[in-house]
Amino acid sequence: SFQNVPTAFDEMKVEFAHDLVHWGHVESRKEYLGVLAACDVALVIAHHDFFGVSVLESAAAGLDVVAPNRLAYPEHFGWDSLCLPNEMEAGLVRALSTKKSGRFVGSASHYRWGSVSDRAWLGLLEIWRANGPCDVVD
Repeated sequence: SFQNVPTAFDEMKVEFAHDLVHWGHVESRKEYLGVLAACDVALVIAHHDFFGVSVLESAAAGLDVVAPNRLAYPEHFGWDSLCLPNEMEAGLVRALSTKKSGRFVGSASHYRWGSVSDRAWLGLLEIWRANGPCDVVD
């Protein structure tokens, strides 16, 4: 949490207390994954995100992601799947009004270790085939 938290967050915490699965820090990865599994929607309001790991983790856990079509998110999910900044509220209402779809699980699976390691290995093989073996320099 940051020192300066918008008052809207305090209001949401009170207003939706009976619907919130968790608020704040979790102590372990296992607890974090449990919290994600208990949720339906991930609302993303970041103004700064280089890659969006937590958003991808939410998608991989089957949550419906409501995020702006900017930052790294279009690269992961496509422009049409995301909201214009002024449509975030409508996107959240839509996500909360429909059954959890898990529509981003496939996009997130692109980053699972098995997929990443396979692509890295194929890339290394391609470099080796093009350039031949190389010496390792300390």
